[in-house]
Amino acid sequence: MYESTVQSPDLRRWVGLRAPLRLTPGIITAEEVESLYRVREERLYEDLNYTWDGFCTTCLRAARRTVDRAIGYLEEFGPPFFRVCQCMDVTPQDYRKLSRYLTRSGLMVDGKLFPLRPEDKDRLTLAAAGLLRRIRSGRGRSTASVSQALKRCTAAAHALRRLPAGLDRVDKLDLASAVCEIRKAVAEHGVLVAGW
Repeated sequence: MYESTVQSPDLRRWVGLRAPLRLTPGIITAEEVESLYRVREERLYEDLNYTWDGFCTTCLRAARRTVDRAIGYLEEFGPPFFRVCQCMDVTPQDYRKLSRYLTRSGLMVDGKLFPLRPEDKDRLTLAAAGLLRRIRSGRGRSTASVSQALKRCTAAAHALRRLPAGLDRVDKLDLASAVCEIRKAVAEHGVLVAGW
C-alpha cells in the first residue's frame, strides 16, 4: 500500500479552483497528487459535505476517473514518476519500460547519464525515444523477473480493493479489459486460474 508523506493536505487549496486541475503527469507535481491521495483515502472531502465524485467535479473541476488515474500512477510508480515526467515526455507505458534505466540522477543510456533536469527536456526525450526503439526491437530488452511481476500484481490487487463502490460502465469495461490482458499473459506461462 502506498504511504503518502504529505502531513495534512489543505482542502482550501483545492476548493474553488478557477481553472480545472491539470492532472497531466509533467504538469501536476508528486506533492499535489500525494495531497489528493490523502484527501481521498482519509475521506477529507466529507468535511466539506462532498462525495469523492462531487469533490472532484466541483472543487477540482476534473472527472473523478482522471483524478483516480493520477493517484493510480502515484500508487504504482511513486513520486519519481511525476518528477521524471517534468523532465521528459514519457507515457506511463514507456515509464514502465524505462524504469530500469532510471536512477535518482538521471536516465542511463549506454553508460552515459542524462541528468533529470527540466531544462534538458528535449535531450532527455530524444534519448528516451532512442532507448525505447531499441527495447521494442529486442535490443536492450530487459527480462522481467517473476518477483517483479508478482509485486505489480499484488499492488494492482490492493489498488482495486481500495476503489470506491459503484464503478460506472466505462470503468467496468476498462477493468474487464485489463483483467483479460492479465489472464492471457498468465495463460502464456501455463498458469490456469479457476473461474477464468
